[in-house]
Amino acid sequence: MKSIVRFFHKVAVLIRRERFRSDLDEEMAFHREQTEQALRNNGMTPDRARHAAGRQFGNTTRLKERTREIVEFRFETVLQDFHYALRQLRRNPGFTSTAVCMLALGMCASVAMFVCFTVASSTCL
Repeated sequence: MKSIVRFFHKVAVLIRRERFRSDLDEEMAFHREQTEQALRNNGMTPDRARHAAGRQFGNTTRLKERTREIVEFRFETVLQDFHYALRQLRRNPGFTSTAVCMLALGMCASVAMFVCFTVASSTCL
């Protein structure tokens, strides 16, 4: 179930890519400012607190890249997975035909039950 949620989250990030990037920039700036404020409250000068917060926070560009690697789609891997699936389906035609038949039967049964339920519920009213 978690993989399905992750998939839809990645699709949402793909659709709203610019918003995700601006939110990421805003959140990173917020955390850096909070760290800087805490250091100033501990008695550091503003200049030294800004430098210390930057050192403590780390390389911003690297953090953004790592976050994007985790959250965003990587089209190369999606294409590689798709090609691998097609190769496996071509390599095992018996499995492919069985899987396609089972999926077709399952979809037909679902549609038939939905239609029967819809007709039965509309006649009962």
